[in-house]
Amino acid sequence: LGNRVSLVSLNVDGLGAYYKTPAVRIATALGQLLDVAPDVILPQEVTVEMLRAAQAVLVDWQLYYWRQHVEDYFLVTAMRGGSGEGRDECRVVRFGGRTRQGRHLLIVRRGHWSFTNAHAESGSTVIERDKRRRQLDLLSRRADLDPAHVQVIAGDLNVREGEEHCLRQEGWVDAWEKTSVQARDEAWTWRRSRSTARYDRVLTHASRTASVRCMAFQRLLGVWGTITDHVAISVTLESTEADAGPGAAPSSSAGKRRRRLLRPQAKRRQRPLWPQAPR
Repeated sequence: LGNRVSLVSLNVDGLGAYYKTPAVRIATALGQLLDVAPDVILPQEVTVEMLRAAQAVLVDWQLYYWRQHVEDYFLVTAMRGGSGEGRDECRVVRFGGRTRQGRHLLIVRRGHWSFTNAHAESGSTVIERDKRRRQLDLLSRRADLDPAHVQVIAGDLNVREGEEHCLRQEGWVDAWEKTSVQARDEAWTWRRSRSTARYDRVLTHASRTASVRCMAFQRLLGVWGTITDHVAISVTLESTEADAGPGAAPSSSAGKRRRRLLRPQAKRRQRPLWPQAPR
């Protein structure tokens, strides 16, 4: 990947009830997503049946996922091109006690970019909100744990109004807010009957030596309704190298102050997660 990268994020609602089969749904969705020529595709709620169908469509891509997933659906990150030269690094971060729904993070690094595919706890009960708050707090520390890469978080964060405060406090930028001039009622990414919400986000954070900005943002509405209850988010990002020095693209001081809270999680090493055939 160079300094400009295009990505698409979509919750495919793998367990939802639709007229089309899960395999047909994801194959149809991928056909539409490929029309915008992404370098990275980050779907959430993928089932094993969907994974097999995706592998058949994305023949020249590398697909990463956690094969020890504990739920019936999981995250998948697809990177354009092969990794025969070992240029990709991939790992899973488990939420452990921070989730009751088997949620986790899937992180893939290529070049100076790091992409975190995320699906945060859903629901509005006190317990679910508390779990989601802890997950978002963990997400907010990604830039401090890996300052060498330009950071991108993409996925269904299930955020309600005000819940993203911890991310803003750590310097994360919402791509939609920097590029969109749409009215609030046109900003939804999830819709079921008359209920709508902007659950899906793409967030960026500078590295130690490079800044990042959103060049283009669009909602892909064609997948909503018959394929999934979410729209896809398509974003083009551009990184710019900064002058090396004390003031170059610093990470937040708040993250440094609280980094010790994440030390046990940060030290937990997992073996690289390379593409695996579905079991």
